[in-house]
Amino acid sequence: MPVRGYDPGQWGYSMANFAELMLPVLEAAGARTVAEVGAFAGDLTEVLVEWAEPLGVAIAAIDPLPQPALEELAGRHPDLELIRKTSAEAFRDMEMPNAIVIDGDHNYHTVSQELETIAGRSGGAKMPLLLFHDVCWPHGRRDSFYAPERVPEDERGPIAADTTIFPGEPGTGGGGLPYPFTAAREGGARNGVLTAIEDFVASQPGMRLAVMPMFFGFGVAWYEDAPWAGRVAALVEPWDRQPILARLEANRVFHLANQMRTQMKLEEAQGQVLILRNRVEELEAVLRGIRSSRVFDFASRVTSLRGRGSSWVEQIDRALGGGGRSSG
Repeated sequence: MPVRGYDPGQWGYSMANFAELMLPVLEAAGARTVAEVGAFAGDLTEVLVEWAEPLGVAIAAIDPLPQPALEELAGRHPDLELIRKTSAEAFRDMEMPNAIVIDGDHNYHTVSQELETIAGRSGGAKMPLLLFHDVCWPHGRRDSFYAPERVPEDERGPIAADTTIFPGEPGTGGGGLPYPFTAAREGGARNGVLTAIEDFVASQPGMRLAVMPMFFGFGVAWYEDAPWAGRVAALVEPWDRQPILARLEANRVFHLANQMRTQMKLEEAQGQVLILRNRVEELEAVLRGIRSSRVFDFASRVTSLRGRGSSWVEQIDRALGGGGRSSG
């Protein structure tokens, strides 16, 4: 899921990272029409368009709030169909494509609704090849929301706002990757992208699901009696839940989240230092005001005559770094 203010290359959130596997899978399925849900800024869309144009494949990008880069991409490629709707709205009207990339709102309700709509409009071996992002941590077993109000209240659990999540920690707020809206707890029924996909696949006899555990997780689902099923299976099965890849991804997301946690702690410490520095400057200003005042000067002279005044002056001068009396 894109996060404002962070480099997508650093985060690795774009599905363009799967191009070397995704594009051969689309070719193996003989896809002539491909729809991408959640095109956002068009990172993957641009890859799909460049692949599709020489092959004559039609690409549709679905996003209710396309970013300027995606709008600009659509302007440069008139054959790219930009659908400015939610997936639910788009799927009700559009002709079902041969393949659908699902990378929209990453929560159980939305993904389930998308899959149920697709199944209702196609079904069985005629169902499009389905490709998914974020089937591993953090969204595999934890909902997140672009717009929580779009999800019925009884279809979502408790939500934490403006918080952080960290791999291996089911709660929120301990530092890590920042999210505007996420499930307050990881795991459990009806929570997360992978949970929604697994529940759907379990309800569809003859459907297969492969999970490639890298770059937040790449999923592929298809019917085994589709004419191209064997070709797709041959490509994805070697990657499916590959344990070495899973360990590499676990290591990657740990260090990514830990980097963000460390950065947040550093920023918090820097903020505290700034507060203390401002407080010191305020106190120094007060002391300088006292040191230069006529009242203090008179009091110090009086107490000096009594043998008690010099220590006040010396202490203030030391506190001010020897920069003592200013003219007054």
